[in-house]
This record gives sequence, C-alpha cells and structure tokens, in this order.
Amino acid sequence: MKSIRKQIEQQHRRKTPKRFGEPSADYDDSNIFPNQREDAEQIEQAEYTASDEDDEENRPLIEFKQGKTERGALCIWHQGFRFTRIRGRWFRCSNRDCEATAALRKEGGTNGVLGRKVHNHLPDPACFHAEVKRNGIKTTTMENPRQKPSKLLDVLNRARKISVDGTFKVAPAAWTQCFVIGAFVNRRLALCVHALLPGKQRKYYEEALNAVKTVIAPNAPAHIISDFETATIRAMRETFPAAKLTGCLFHMSQAVFRKWREMGLEELYANDEEQGEGARNSFRKLLALALIPEQHVRRGFTLIVNHAPDGLAAFFGYFARVYVGLTAHEQEAGAVAFAPGADQSRRSSISTNDTRDTEYSRRNSFGSVNLDHVYGNNFIQFGNPSPVPSTPTTQPSTSFFSVVPRWELPTVRPPLYPVHFWNVHDRARSAVEKTNNAMEASHLQFSRGLVHHPSLSDFLAAILDSVDKQMDIARSARVFPHKRRIRYILKEQLIGDALDEAEYNTDEDILNILSLLSLQMQGYVGGLRARGAQVHEDYAGAED
Repeated sequence: MKSIRKQIEQQHRRKTPKRFGEPSADYDDSNIFPNQREDAEQIEQAEYTASDEDDEENRPLIEFKQGKTERGALCIWHQGFRFTRIRGRWFRCSNRDCEATAALRKEGGTNGVLGRKVHNHLPDPACFHAEVKRNGIKTTTMENPRQKPSKLLDVLNRARKISVDGTFKVAPAAWTQCFVIGAFVNRRLALCVHALLPGKQRKYYEEALNAVKTVIAPNAPAHIISDFETATIRAMRETFPAAKLTGCLFHMSQAVFRKWREMGLEELYANDEEQGEGARNSFRKLLALALIPEQHVRRGFTLIVNHAPDGLAAFFGYFARVYVGLTAHEQEAGAVAFAPGADQSRRSSISTNDTRDTEYSRRNSFGSVNLDHVYGNNFIQFGNPSPVPSTPTTQPSTSFFSVVPRWELPTVRPPLYPVHFWNVHDRARSAVEKTNNAMEASHLQFSRGLVHHPSLSDFLAAILDSVDKQMDIARSARVFPHKRRIRYILKEQLIGDALDEAEYNTDEDILNILSLLSLQMQGYVGGLRARGAQVHEDYAGAED
C-alpha cells in the first residue's frame, strides 16, 4: 500500500510544474553561464552599433552639446534632439519610439557622428534650455545648501512680515485669551506661536512678545499686521520699535459697521429714497478713505461730510474722533460741527465779522483768518465747485479774508488710531496683504473640534495636531506659489489701476476717486457682519 501511494505521489510531482521562489540574498549566478551576461551586453551594443560602425569614418564630424538627465547621467544634444547613453561612447535618441543613434569619437568628448537612421519626430530646442536652467539650479543648491526649518520658531525667525491676533473662544477656562503670532511665507500664513494670556493688559502682551524677541534674536520682523486693540499696538511698538505696524482693513470695517448699527442707522441705509442712497454712498466712501494716500484723508473726509444727508452728524463725529482727529472747533462743538450746512453757517459768520473778531473766528469756526493768502471776492464752500482753484493764490485783495481749509487746520485731539496705521494705500497699489483674514481663517480651522473654553489637555492636543500642519504650510509655500481666485485678483487689479491713475488736485478729483473706490468695495461691504463684542474705543481701557 505504501509503495502504491509513493508511486502516485511521484507521478503527481512529474505532472505538476515546479514553482521556483525568489532567489535568496546570497544567491550568486556569476558561476552559472559565466559568459552569458557579457554576451548580452555585447548583443545590446551591437544592436545599435554594428550597422553604423562600418561607415562611421565616412560620415561628417559634428559638435554635440553636453547635458545631464534628471538623474545626473550624461546626455548629448544636436539641433534640438536629445541622445542618452547606451554604453561607452554610443548614444540613442531619448524618445524610445525613435531609432536614431549617435556616437562620440572618444568617451567624454564632444565631437562625434550621427547614425544612419534619422529621427521620426520634431526637435524641441526649448527642452535643452530648460535642462540647462534645471542643472544650474541643482548646482547652486548643492554648492549653497539652505537648511529647511525644523521648527516653527525657525519659520518665524526667517519671516520679514508677521501677523498677530488674539482669540478668546479656544482659551482654556483658566486663561482669558490665546495670543497667536503667524509668519507670512510667500503670501501664505503659518501659525508659529500660541501664547495663553491671563488678561488683555499691555504687560501680558509685552511679556509674550519679549519671549519671542529673545528666541528669534538678532532677527526681527520688518512689518507687523495687527488688529485694533490698543494694548497690543503699544506692546508691539515697545518690543519692535523698528517694525512698520499697520492695521487690518477688515477689522476697521467691522468696527465702523458695528458703530453704524449701534447708532440705529440701519433703517437709513436701507431707505430706497435719495437720503438712503446718500447714506450708503457716505458709508462706503468712509471705508474707501483707507485706500487713498494718507495726506489726502482729512480733505476727503471733509468732502464726504459736506455731501452727506441729514442724520449722520453723530456718526461722523465718532469717525473723526477715532480715525481722523479733531480740530479745536470740532472738539468744542461736537456733532454739530459735522451737521449738514455747518460750512454755510461758518461762511456767513466769517463774512460779517471784521478784524476785531479774528480771534473769535479762529476758535469758533472751521477755519482761521489768514491775511497772507486771499481768493479775491469769492468764498469757498468746502466740497462744492469753486470759481477759483482749491490751492490759494498770492494775488492780494482787501475785500475779504481768505479761510484756511478745514483739513489744513491742526488737530488738537489726535485720533485714537493714527491715519498711517489704518491707511493701506501702498499695500493696495502693490497688491499685498491689507487684512488679517488669513489669521481669522486659521483661528476657525484651529477651533474646529474644540468646545468653547476647552480643557487644557484638549487645547494642548489641538496644538500638537496643528504643528505638523503649519510646518507643511511653511514648506509647501516655499516651493509652490500661492494660487488665488481669479475674481480677487481682478478686483485688486481694478483698485490698483484706479489708484495709479487717480489725481488729487481738486475737490472734484478726490470725490471722483472715492466714488469709484466705493463702488469697487460694494461687495466687500456686503460681507461685513456685526460680530465682535467691543468697538475700538473700548479697547483703550485694557492697555495697562
């Protein structure tokens, strides 16, 4: 029985094909058919050289250009065709569907001959120039290596522009807010620092900023984009005095919109009649003041006030107090100084006074009496077309006094936020960041998955998850350009073109550019929301 079973198994083995496994690591086939490998290489070479070697001496000698493949191997070029090495001095076309060949006279040289077979495709000279540039970049990188940042603080250390902001919802219960510092890398923002602060006082911001300053020393940011919190602004000016500090246009627009609602002006804005249209134009033009040169902001603000409808005097007073500044009369008169017809009353009062009332007119009108420059027999109502240029002339006249324009008077109360802080004219013309929206978007992404005022352990876990993501953002931003939506690019181009072509010689010129910019910002205004618990004036109480 056993013998029969053995015979069956042997018969089964004969019918079943053998399955060979993978050779072991120490398997060596050099002793099996020792000439097989060398013969194969000779056959491969002969396939491309045997037919060409016979008449190589009879073909014309040409000069090849040398290059390198992506892997660094030698290749040669001739009239836009690329040849890669087969073996030794023999080359074939890099297009594997083409059988054209070439041979160098000696290995490593540049002189050689072409094979008898011609190319079956078109040349591509541009590839040669691209290959030269690519190899040049590789050589430069190898000769001057630049170490990739391994920490987010290294990213912050290299950044010339940073963004700061605070968020309250994600701060654990024992702290008041989470103070965040981000670095711009090729127009992309990477969050580098999260600092938990026990309050909103200036000393806490300075403590956090000084810690960052110590780590990144001797480097320092050249440009800082911030929100409108007074304590943060003063802390940054103290810590980084050489940096250019600018405000966020979006934060400013949000604050102005909240104040508009707080004063109950929504119904006026929604009015379909002429008064409502004037209110809408005035609101948009106020926001457009941030886009014109800062030396024309006060004049533009005065023109907006003169052409505004009734009911906006108190709102204009708020805007002047916070963003523009107040003259002596404006501080004394309050909202009355921004009411419709105030300039007309001023003109009548000045025309009926004589030289004995000069001091009274200086302190109680929009302008002071100036005996050096006169306009002749005509007075100017600010914002209205004038029979004479806005720039004073030097022709003397003794009939009337000339009036210094309202926007040229010194301010006795500076604004809470200087014009140079919230004005974004230069950034609008160069199409760079005007807002802190990238930081706001990062806050939103970070808060996903966290409850309001989470536990400390959950907050730290979210920080650890965010570190790798922010490092990926910083690395990819150095390699891949930031792609923006075409509609935003077109809007920026329209605003930039309008600013490049704008003139500011007359009142009409300034009103025209403000009207044009306000139309460009119409969609931007529609996106404003009444989020945020405080207006900017309330921030001043948390500065010490």
